[in-house]
Amino acid sequence: AKALRIEARSYLREEEPADAEALERLSEELSALRKRAPKLAGIPILQARLAARLSRSQDAIKILEEAIASCDDPLPAESMLIGYLMRAKQRDRALAVSRESENLLRASVGWSRHPRWDRTPPDGDINSSRSPPHRFL
Repeated sequence: AKALRIEARSYLREEEPADAEALERLSEELSALRKRAPKLAGIPILQARLAARLSRSQDAIKILEEAIASCDDPLPAESMLIGYLMRAKQRDRALAVSRESENLLRASVGWSRHPRWDRTPPDGDINSSRSPPHRFL
């Protein structure tokens, strides 16, 4: 319940100019909650949003990477991390996180790759994947 209140306050703060002091207090509250519930992905996701709001994108990326390693359900943190990495122009890392996330998801539901659906470039180069799709058929 406390995390929901913090989340609601953080959403309200998005509509206002950034008040670094208030956002820091929210972040400290989330840190305390995270120590009590380290496996919940929602708490570090909120921490990352607050860090990004405070223009600390590298902190947000670090928080999300830690969440992926420690949370029971890393998928929401992985999705958010991919977005932050893309905005930070770290496309290769974003692609690696995306592939790892896909592999974990496939393994958890028992799916395997079908050669016709796999659009991974043969050389693994992200720039070559921007070629016309028929290249991989």
